[in-house]
Amino acid sequence: MSQRKRQRITGGMPAARASPDELAERYLSLVIPIARSFQKRLPSSVDFDDLVGAGNLGLVEAARRFNPAQGASFGAFAQHRIRGAITDSLRRLDSVSRCLRSEQKTAERATTELTTNLGRCPRRRKPRDGSICRSGAGEGSAGSYMKPDAPWIAIR
Repeated sequence: MSQRKRQRITGGMPAARASPDELAERYLSLVIPIARSFQKRLPSSVDFDDLVGAGNLGLVEAARRFNPAQGASFGAFAQHRIRGAITDSLRRLDSVSRCLRSEQKTAERATTELTTNLGRCPRRRKPRDGSICRSGAGEGSAGSYMKPDAPWIAIR
C-alpha cells in the first residue's frame, strides 16, 4: 500500500492511538474488495450484500481485538479477520460438509481432465472391471453433493 493511500485511510493517526470505532470506520474500504474477490469464486445465488455484511462484522471484530503490541499493522490484521468472517458465514450457510465439497471438486477436476484427454465429455456408465467408485457403490449412489449430470468416475 502506498504511503499516500495509507495516510488517506488512517487519517495520519497511528492505529495504536485510535479507538476501535475509529479503526473500523477508517478501514471500511477494505471490505468491498475482499467481498468482490469472494464473489468471483462463488455461484450467483450468494448475495454480495451478505458477503459485505459478514466482512463488516469481521472488521468490527478486528478493531476490537487489535493489539498494536503484537507488531502487525492493523490493515493486515483486519484483512485476515475480514476473510475469516466471510469464510465462516459461507460455511454456516452451506449445508454440505467440507469433506463432501472437496470430493465434488475432485470429481469435477477429473471430469475436466477426462474431457481434455478424450476430446469429448466422458460417459456415465459403470466400469466393466467392477472397480469401486470413490463417490459410491453404483450409479446414482453418488449422493446429493454431486451434480446430477456429473460423470461416474472409477478410482483404481
